Amino acid sequence: MDQEERKELGPENFEYRPDPGQPEKKNRHGMLTGILVGAVCSAVLVSLLFLGYLASVRDDTRGLSPNSSHKTSISDIQVDLLDETTLEKLEDIEDFIDRYYLYEEDEQAMRDGMLSGLVDALDDDYAYYYNEEEYQALMESNSGTYCGIGVQVSQDMETYTITVTKVFRGSPALEAGILPGDVLVCVDDMSVEGVDLNTVVTYIRGEEGTTVDLTFYRADTEEMLDFTVERHMIDSPSVEYEMLDGGIGYIQLTEFAENTYDQYMEAINALKKAGMKGLLVDVRNNPGGMLDSVVSVLDEMLPEGTIVTVRDKNGNEEVYTSDAAQAVSVPMVVLVNGNSASAAEIYTAALQDYGVATIVGTQTFGKGIVQTIITLSDRKSALKITTARYYTPNDVCIHEIGVTPDVIVELNEGLETKPVLEKEEDNQLQEAIVILQKEIGE
Repeated sequence: MDQEERKELGPENFEYRPDPGQPEKKNRHGMLTGILVGAVCSAVLVSLLFLGYLASVRDDTRGLSPNSSHKTSISDIQVDLLDETTLEKLEDIEDFIDRYYLYEEDEQAMRDGMLSGLVDALDDDYAYYYNEEEYQALMESNSGTYCGIGVQVSQDMETYTITVTKVFRGSPALEAGILPGDVLVCVDDMSVEGVDLNTVVTYIRGEEGTTVDLTFYRADTEEMLDFTVERHMIDSPSVEYEMLDGGIGYIQLTEFAENTYDQYMEAINALKKAGMKGLLVDVRNNPGGMLDSVVSVLDEMLPEGTIVTVRDKNGNEEVYTSDAAQAVSVPMVVLVNGNSASAAEIYTAALQDYGVATIVGTQTFGKGIVQTIITLSDRKSALKITTARYYTPNDVCIHEIGVTPDVIVELNEGLETKPVLEKEEDNQLQEAIVILQKEIGE
């Protein structure tokens, strides 16, 4: 399939008429009011769809890309949000800050804070306003290369607790002694309690060779642990593969990034050339990623038919389909767990619905909603909001439900906190191998 398609929605797609009752702006007064009006009216580029519940940090976030023809009437938004009373309050706040505020003002922080507050008021766990620094970090992370410490984390959307789910081989984090299950408490003496993961990411990332001080709580030992970790350039592939005994090809999919399709097909072709008799794909702890990426991968795995359907609140839908050309025709098993989310669940559910693979492990996370990231008119900031639900080939929305494996296998106690899980001790993997061996034998 083609690489990610990005459709621009230029300024001509938006209608903006100033509110006749809007008071006249002053040189400095009205700064916040003007910012709010401009920000609401500036969305111009629909670029990515975010399906990753876990905000795969390796220090980053992941996005997806829909084809959207939705047209927004900004004048309606202006009337609803910026009524006369609200405008007067904004003017009052600016005036009081100018006259009475003791400390020096940070106007950019005020701008970002106001825009963030507008988005936070949506009561959408996945909605977010990206300032310039955060948006740059998001864009860089899509390439799979970034400067950070080499961890993957998840954030509980109720408690906002940030937990390490994976430490990458050869990473500064692994060398420092950070383990899966560690709960992040502070970054450079700043508490991350209640802070959105996207913001925490910008704290962790930085220039190569610089260090970041991190404090974690380790539940196993009930200790607070301090680490000083040097940031390095991390170029982590989203696909790793090898041939196991008995002709079983093993692929680990850590995310669905821009380069995942090419890496996935490279792995498939290499394993087929080596005589693969069965395929085992591991999407445990895969937080999701880009829609076009998972669709491209599934197009190579499925018979002709629907891959996934995306529907918005107005009933408009986008149906992604596969053709009849399947790259793999050997028995297949997919490994999942509670941290397999979003695009990883699209991958799993589609293979299960078509009967292409046996699903092994534990119930997946259950994120069946879609976020759209809209680049704002300054081309330096962005808005992310929930815009649709997605449905499996059997027309099921798995949101807050997840995908139920065909064979339930819990990971043995204590293994979830190991930084590197050897295949011989991984009981979920070993059970998947046994199942696949039987299918190969049949």
